[in-house]
Amino acid sequence: MCLIIATTFTVAWLPYQLNNIVLAYGNASHALVIHTAAKTLTFVNSCLNPIIYALMWRPFRASLIQVGPSLYTHCTEHSVSVRSVRIVAL
Repeated sequence: MCLIIATTFTVAWLPYQLNNIVLAYGNASHALVIHTAAKTLTFVNSCLNPIIYALMWRPFRASLIQVGPSLYTHCTEHSVSVRSVRIVAL
């Protein structure tokens, strides 16, 4: 599992770090497109970590299943309906 996490981290963050090096020492003509794509990969890494843990590590999966219903109940009890909120203009 550690190898998968480390590989995912490297694949996601390496383009971003390489782009930063190119921006610091090289040509910045294509920087925005590459920067946006590389930054998106870093966000994808953050999204993939919980999925990898849930698929690969049994204690994490068991804890998530145990805590999941209580989180759902807590969120639905304390949610605010948009219709019940009154907006007052100043």
